[in-house]
Amino acid sequence: MGARKTIIRLAEELIREQGISDTHQITQYINKNYRWGASNYQTGSILGRSKKFVGVGLTKTHPHRERWGLNPELETEHGNMRHG
Repeated sequence: MGARKTIIRLAEELIREQGISDTHQITQYINKNYRWGASNYQTGSILGRSKKFVGVGLTKTHPHRERWGLNPELETEHGNMRHG
């Protein structure tokens, strides 16, 4: 599995477990669970380009950190992502 897919999978996993998370929290989770790790810039760029995620605002304490959630338009009633 490539780095991009791994970052997306781990970010989705974290958001499903904890709810809305910011870029830094997601990057820390990726770096803890993925051998190669990622930078905040890389994580934000990948999440911003993926249709699975939506930006839901900025953090109050760090205004340059985007907060991310799962795209509700792609969610099914079972909590799994629709493909297509």
